[in-house]
Amino acid sequence: MVIFTGDRTQFNRYIGPFLRNTVQYHTRAYKNEVGCCENCQDNSAILDAAHKHGSSRQELIDKVLNEVAPNCSGEEILEVDLEKFTNSFKAAHDPIGEVIRVLCRPCHTNYDNGAVTE
Repeated sequence: MVIFTGDRTQFNRYIGPFLRNTVQYHTRAYKNEVGCCENCQDNSAILDAAHKHGSSRQELIDKVLNEVAPNCSGEEILEVDLEKFTNSFKAAHDPIGEVIRVLCRPCHTNYDNGAVTE
C-alpha cells in the first residue's frame, strides 16, 4: 500500500500529473469509439478528452479527496491510500460520456474558454 502524506496543495502538485496521465489512458478507447469531435464533427483531427463543465479534473480530485479524507481542509496534513484514491478517481469518470466530451484541440480550447457550450 502506498500512502501520500501532505496537504491538498502538495497532493495536487505531486499527484496531479499522474492523474492527468490516468485520465488520458482511461479515455483513449472512448475517444476512438466516438471517432470525431463532438462539436464540429471533424474526424481527421487529433482528439482530446475534455472534462465537461462542472466535472473538471480538479473538481473530481477534490470530490474524491473529500470522500477519503472528509475532515481535512486545504492546510491540514492528510494521508491518502493512493491505490484506493486512484480507483475512486477512475470511477468518478463513469459513465464516461457524462464527464468527458471528445473535442478537437481548437474546439477544446474554445470549450475551456466558454466559446463552445454543452
